[in-house]
Amino acid sequence: SSSSSAEVVSGHNHDDNNCGNNCEDAAAVVGGREHLLSCIGMHPRQLSMEAAYSSRGVKRVHCLLLFLKRMRSVRPRDMEDDRLRAVISPWENRAEYALSSFSSSSSSPRGAADDRADLLRELSDSSHRVLALLTSTLAEVDRPRLRADQLSREYDRIAHENCTFANACLRRWLDVGDGDDDGTSGNTGDGGTMGSSGGGDRGERQRYELDEAHYKPSPPTHRYLPKYERITIRVRDPDAVEPGRGKLVLLPCLIRVLTARSDAAGGTSSGGTAVGHPLDSVVDDMISSTWDGLLRGGYHVDRTRKESLGPALRRFYSSGLMAGKDGNMPILLNAHFTPTYPLSLYLHGMAGSGKSSLVRNLHPAINASISEHCDPELLVRFVKQNLNKPFETLKLELELRPNNNDYSVMSIIQGRRMTLSQSKPGLVLVALEEMPNEEEGRDPNQGEVVGLISMRFSGRKGEFREGAKAPRNSAKRGISGDATIISIFTSNYNLAPPCLEALQRIDMFKNLMAIEVAPVALKDREAFSLSYLNQRVQESLANTAPTKRKVDIIELNIPCGEGDTRPLVRYLRMLAFYIHALVVSSKKNKRRCA
Repeated sequence: SSSSSAEVVSGHNHDDNNCGNNCEDAAAVVGGREHLLSCIGMHPRQLSMEAAYSSRGVKRVHCLLLFLKRMRSVRPRDMEDDRLRAVISPWENRAEYALSSFSSSSSSPRGAADDRADLLRELSDSSHRVLALLTSTLAEVDRPRLRADQLSREYDRIAHENCTFANACLRRWLDVGDGDDDGTSGNTGDGGTMGSSGGGDRGERQRYELDEAHYKPSPPTHRYLPKYERITIRVRDPDAVEPGRGKLVLLPCLIRVLTARSDAAGGTSSGGTAVGHPLDSVVDDMISSTWDGLLRGGYHVDRTRKESLGPALRRFYSSGLMAGKDGNMPILLNAHFTPTYPLSLYLHGMAGSGKSSLVRNLHPAINASISEHCDPELLVRFVKQNLNKPFETLKLELELRPNNNDYSVMSIIQGRRMTLSQSKPGLVLVALEEMPNEEEGRDPNQGEVVGLISMRFSGRKGEFREGAKAPRNSAKRGISGDATIISIFTSNYNLAPPCLEALQRIDMFKNLMAIEVAPVALKDREAFSLSYLNQRVQESLANTAPTKRKVDIIELNIPCGEGDTRPLVRYLRMLAFYIHALVVSSKKNKRRCA
């Protein structure tokens, strides 16, 4: 940007009469170039701007301002309600002031910058109350035609389209001059890049309908060669009828994808060592985020469990980012997650070892990891089915029926992938718990239950027979080939080899991995207590006092107990609350003394 700026300025005529206009034109060109670089995640200060956008409350305030503008464009009369104006007008004025002055925080005194940061955090904290009041009041004013969930979905859509600073800049550039669109206006950010789109004063809407963005990295088998890297953006035909295509939203991990190979090669192209695929580092981040999500839910993943679960998660995440393409093909930069690798696990171990807790906490951990790195709009739903029931009852519950509006388990699993409240199809995690033992004469029996699952999930209604092939077109009636369904079995017993063979006949369970889960004890329990307490304290301080010094707990001497970890988790959360209050109060006292 700096070299381009010098070239632009030096190329103008330095006549005294035109010097001022030429400098203004050069500044506008440079500002527009910086804004476009921010749109594709290549601004020199992109990392710092993304961090400021996400962590300082800018994102939440900016999205709510866009939502308010959207409501004024579609419901101007309802927005004049006195109850709304009394709350929204003061908040909106302060928000516009905070965001408009935020870009100059780097050149402001430290005290003024801290005041603006405190104001943004205060506005961010109060945005939930303002949004709740807005949705409830508008729904009450026009109750027959408007519902609160409709407004919530509209706000979620705006939040998805502005999930990162790059996407917010892209939305602002694409919607320049469109006064009725939800992506216009709104002051955000950092460095003034969102306010200098290089064309907003003309009042003309951009005529671009962007469809897809692809990134061609340096060849994986060679050393890092930047000359091979390309970003290709495809434009949609405005006259073509494509009702299912939405707006272009880039990957939240865009910067990580673009800089992964240069970081691995040390930023140079002279090295002779080969570097991996750009998505490898993203997958590593997603797996680490999954472990953090499990820990946040109070579940400890020791080294043994990470080694057993990690490979399956890696293949699942990689297939979702690859979108079914070969590793040598250009990478799709649109926000997406379309897995082709079916993730299937069989967790077994003694009672109370934490199998059900792992399944229950793995669901939100996978959802958070995908939202953070791949697609914030995609949801992971949860369906639980208990298998420890009389066999006739299981047959009735898993029955295939022609009507999808019934309450059979098969219909529920397929319906949860795309509910009425979702804007796009998502994933479904199916927890098949309490698999019985393979014991002759037992009801239910493991072999019978496995055969029933194999038949129903593959779309067949008959009885399971060994060696029998699936009838023609049965796959179209079943869900066996759907990789968006994550299946996890839990049991106190091992899976018998014939039962494993019966499950692996269908594609959904072809990658079924049996993992033994042991209860957390001794040193692992102490390590879990220390890491969980540290995480809770750091998160609470980051939300309420991000400018405070980091607090590290280096030793924890408490009785950790045995068996179930839930009482220990409750005790650690209580300790984290008191530690947070102690740190905040000590900092306030020091400030008063100073």
